[in-house]
Amino acid sequence: LRYSLLRDNMPKQAPLPSNPMEGYNVVVHEYNSSENRVAEVYMKKMGEYRIYNFFFQPMKTYPHRFLILFACLFVPLFPIIIIPALIIVIIQYELSYQIYIENANRVPDPFQNMIFSPDLCRITNNNNRYYEVSIRGILSKVETLT
Repeated sequence: LRYSLLRDNMPKQAPLPSNPMEGYNVVVHEYNSSENRVAEVYMKKMGEYRIYNFFFQPMKTYPHRFLILFACLFVPLFPIIIIPALIIVIIQYELSYQIYIENANRVPDPFQNMIFSPDLCRITNNNNRYYEVSIRGILSKVETLT
Protein backbone atom coordinates (compact mmCIF):
# COMPACT_ATOMS: atom_id res chain seq x y z
CA LEU A 1 0.00 0.00 0.00
CA ARG A 2 1.20 3.47 -0.81
CA TYR A 3 -0.12 6.44 1.12
CA SER A 4 -0.40 10.08 0.27
CA LEU A 5 -1.56 12.77 2.65
CA LEU A 6 -3.56 15.75 1.55
CA ARG A 7 -0.71 18.27 1.51
CA ASP A 8 2.52 16.29 1.80
CA ASN A 9 3.82 12.76 2.29
CA MET A 10 5.06 13.23 5.86
CA PRO A 11 3.00 11.50 8.56
CA LYS A 12 1.00 13.92 10.67
CA GLN A 13 -0.82 13.59 13.93
CA ALA A 14 -3.91 15.76 13.63
CA PRO A 15 -5.39 16.32 17.07
CA LEU A 16 -9.17 16.38 16.99
CA PRO A 17 -10.59 19.50 18.62
CA SER A 18 -12.75 19.15 21.71
CA ASN A 19 -15.17 21.82 20.50
CA PRO A 20 -17.97 20.00 18.61
CA MET A 21 -18.24 22.68 15.91
CA GLU A 22 -14.53 22.52 15.14
CA GLY A 23 -14.67 18.70 15.21
CA TYR A 24 -17.56 18.81 12.73
CA ASN A 25 -15.51 21.10 10.48
CA VAL A 26 -12.66 18.55 10.48
CA VAL A 27 -15.10 15.93 9.19
CA VAL A 28 -16.50 18.35 6.59
CA HIS A 29 -12.97 19.23 5.44
CA GLU A 30 -12.15 15.54 4.97
CA TYR A 31 -15.46 14.89 3.22
CA ASN A 32 -14.96 17.79 0.77
CA SER A 33 -11.69 16.31 -0.51
CA SER A 34 -12.10 14.68 -3.91
CA GLU A 35 -11.38 11.18 -2.56
CA ASN A 36 -14.24 11.22 -0.06
CA ARG A 37 -16.92 13.35 -1.72
CA VAL A 38 -20.18 11.65 -2.65
CA ALA A 39 -21.71 12.61 -6.04
CA GLU A 40 -19.77 15.90 -6.21
CA VAL A 41 -21.92 17.43 -3.45
CA TYR A 42 -20.00 19.75 -1.12
CA MET A 43 -20.84 20.28 2.53
CA LYS A 44 -20.69 23.68 4.23
CA LYS A 45 -18.47 24.29 7.24
CA MET A 46 -19.81 25.75 10.46
CA GLY A 47 -18.50 29.04 11.72
CA GLU A 48 -15.70 28.75 14.26
CA TYR A 49 -16.73 31.21 16.93
CA ARG A 50 -14.31 32.25 19.65
CA ILE A 51 -17.06 33.13 22.11
CA TYR A 52 -18.64 29.67 21.71
CA ASN A 53 -15.26 28.02 22.24
CA PHE A 54 -14.58 30.24 25.26
CA PHE A 55 -17.84 29.13 26.90
CA PHE A 56 -17.76 25.52 25.73
CA GLN A 57 -14.48 24.61 27.44
CA PRO A 58 -15.48 25.61 31.00
CA MET A 59 -19.03 24.30 30.66
CA LYS A 60 -17.80 20.74 30.02
CA THR A 61 -17.14 20.05 33.70
CA TYR A 62 -19.41 20.42 36.72
CA PRO A 63 -17.01 22.42 38.94
CA HIS A 64 -16.74 25.14 36.28
CA ARG A 65 -20.52 25.23 35.85
CA PHE A 66 -20.90 25.65 39.59
CA LEU A 67 -18.34 28.47 39.67
CA ILE A 68 -20.13 30.33 36.86
CA LEU A 69 -23.48 29.92 38.64
CA PHE A 70 -21.90 31.06 41.91
CA ALA A 71 -20.38 34.10 40.19
CA CYS A 72 -23.74 34.98 38.61
CA LEU A 73 -25.46 34.84 41.99
CA PHE A 74 -22.91 36.68 44.12
CA VAL A 75 -20.77 38.91 41.88
CA PRO A 76 -22.87 42.01 41.04
CA LEU A 77 -21.68 42.87 37.50
CA PHE A 78 -20.97 39.33 36.30
CA PRO A 79 -24.55 38.61 35.06
CA ILE A 80 -24.54 41.85 33.05
CA ILE A 81 -21.56 40.54 31.10
CA ILE A 82 -22.36 36.83 31.01
CA ILE A 83 -26.04 36.92 29.95
CA PRO A 84 -25.49 38.86 26.66
CA ALA A 85 -22.50 36.62 25.91
CA LEU A 86 -24.65 33.50 26.48
CA ILE A 87 -27.31 34.91 24.15
CA ILE A 88 -24.61 35.35 21.47
CA VAL A 89 -23.47 31.75 22.07
CA ILE A 90 -27.03 30.47 21.66
CA ILE A 91 -27.40 32.39 18.38
CA GLN A 92 -24.08 30.98 17.13
CA TYR A 93 -25.19 27.47 18.08
CA GLU A 94 -28.49 27.88 16.21
CA LEU A 95 -26.72 29.17 13.09
CA SER A 96 -24.38 26.17 13.17
CA TYR A 97 -27.29 23.80 13.74
CA GLN A 98 -28.97 25.14 10.58
CA ILE A 99 -25.77 24.38 8.62
CA TYR A 100 -25.76 20.87 10.09
CA ILE A 101 -29.40 20.29 9.02
CA GLU A 102 -28.65 21.61 5.52
CA ASN A 103 -25.62 19.31 5.21
CA ALA A 104 -27.60 16.32 6.49
CA ASN A 105 -30.26 16.95 3.83
CA ARG A 106 -27.61 17.24 1.10
CA VAL A 107 -25.53 14.22 2.12
CA PRO A 108 -27.30 11.61 4.28
CA ASP A 109 -24.13 9.49 4.73
CA PRO A 110 -20.93 11.57 4.48
CA PHE A 111 -18.81 8.56 5.50
CA GLN A 112 -19.91 6.49 2.50
CA ASN A 113 -16.51 6.71 0.78
CA MET A 114 -14.45 6.62 3.98
CA ILE A 115 -13.15 3.57 5.81
CA PHE A 116 -12.59 3.71 9.56
CA SER A 117 -9.91 1.40 10.85
CA PRO A 118 -8.93 2.05 14.49
CA ASP A 119 -6.11 -0.51 14.28
CA LEU A 120 -4.60 1.20 11.25
CA CYS A 121 -4.93 4.62 12.95
CA ARG A 122 -3.16 3.26 16.03
CA ILE A 123 -0.37 1.61 14.02
CA THR A 124 0.33 4.69 11.87
CA ASN A 125 -0.30 7.11 14.76
CA ASN A 126 -2.54 9.23 12.50
CA ASN A 127 -6.20 10.17 12.45
CA ASN A 128 -6.47 10.81 8.72
CA ARG A 129 -4.49 9.01 6.07
CA TYR A 130 -5.13 8.40 2.40
CA TYR A 131 -4.14 5.12 0.80
CA GLU A 132 -3.94 4.27 -2.87
CA VAL A 133 -4.95 0.67 -3.33
CA SER A 134 -4.40 -1.12 -6.60
CA ILE A 135 -7.36 -3.37 -7.23
CA ARG A 136 -5.75 -4.97 -10.26
CA GLY A 137 -4.69 -8.02 -8.23
CA ILE A 138 -8.15 -8.45 -6.77
CA LEU A 139 -9.82 -8.25 -10.17
CA SER A 140 -7.45 -10.76 -11.68
CA LYS A 141 -8.23 -13.21 -8.85
CA VAL A 142 -11.95 -12.69 -9.36
CA GLU A 143 -11.61 -13.24 -13.08
CA THR A 144 -9.76 -16.51 -12.55
CA LEU A 145 -12.46 -17.79 -10.18
CA THR A 146 -15.26 -17.33 -12.70
